[in-house]
Amino acid sequence: RYAPEDRVHPIAMESLKRAKSSTDSYKVVGVSAWPVRALVERGHAKSAAVECNRLLKQAKAIEHPGSFAQALSLLFQGIFPGDLSMATTIVEALACDHDSITHWRHRRQIRDCLEVLYATDSKRTVRVLNRMKDEKLAVKLLAKVPERVGVLVSGPREFFSG
Repeated sequence: RYAPEDRVHPIAMESLKRAKSSTDSYKVVGVSAWPVRALVERGHAKSAAVECNRLLKQAKAIEHPGSFAQALSLLFQGIFPGDLSMATTIVEALACDHDSITHWRHRRQIRDCLEVLYATDSKRTVRVLNRMKDEKLAVKLLAKVPERVGVLVSGPREFFSG
């Protein structure tokens, strides 16, 4: 993040390469959120989005629904708001690719990501909700997300302090 401009991309790519060396898909995706965020903050959102596409494929190998949701939530927060299209793609993978979402952490991560997205682009958020296969959860979120924005939502996590 604080590297000279000509070193930002190479250092981030090295970090992503190191993350890929893990055999645990959760660790690969979760740890990769930090170099993705560094790329976004330093003006390399296109490279970050390319990496997010690769990481979304990797995330499909995460078996536990709570871990899957946490990894995608980290990735969402890493790319947001640098690339709203990719951020939406990540939320769709989190929320729309499942018939029934029963794990509490999965449901919470969907809600949290949608609240952050809603504060920036409510129409995009409603489109995601309309695509959800778990209609009962979608209806519940559609009612709750707008009322929580500005009250409990502070935006994506801080990846770097200082």
